[in-house]
Amino acid sequence: VGLALPFRATAALDLVGCKAVGEELEIFEASVQRGKAPEIIQIGTDQEGDYRDVAETEKGTVGIPRRVGIPAAAALKSVMQKHGISGPKEMLVGLS
Repeated sequence: VGLALPFRATAALDLVGCKAVGEELEIFEASVQRGKAPEIIQIGTDQEGDYRDVAETEKGTVGIPRRVGIPAAAALKSVMQKHGISGPKEMLVGLS
């Protein structure tokens, strides 16, 4: 279930009594299909990829180094562990 609010995320966090944790995460790869909820697949990192990476060639980007992405679930798990959050039910993930 999503909720679109016509104001900044900080105001939305205040509205529901939450506080922001961690840094902003860049959506690096997502799946958006009609009739389905958007699925965030990978979060971007600052690490440069290698042109010999098999995943790169499968995407048709052979010879073009691309930044490395990590699975979205791993990125959120890392934020939860760093801030002592016991599970995903304690998280509210917002997109902007």
